[in-house]
Amino acid sequence: MSDQKIINDFFRQYVDRGFKTTVNSVKLNPTHTEVHKRTIFEACNSLLNNGINFWTEVRLKCGRIPDIVAPTHITPFIEILSSETVEDFLTTKGSTYETMGVPMKSVKLI
Repeated sequence: MSDQKIINDFFRQYVDRGFKTTVNSVKLNPTHTEVHKRTIFEACNSLLNNGINFWTEVRLKCGRIPDIVAPTHITPFIEILSSETVEDFLTTKGSTYETMGVPMKSVKLI
């Protein structure tokens, strides 16, 4: 399956198309901490250097906005944990992914 087909299928299944998305462009949320924003940038830079397309601040159909989505990466959803623990994330946000049919192994926690 081509990367473009994977991306198209991913966006059809998960992404709220009512909001503009830009490939390989880092959008930062001004309410995030400096550490959080820097970690997002570094993760995106790594994806870019490895030829993996990514999107940031993408609103999903369920309303969740993951830090980074990279449909062709082994884990298409990437969440940066700077002020919360893995347990906090799983308790507050993990069920949203599972409700969408996304197994937690498809979510990379950094």
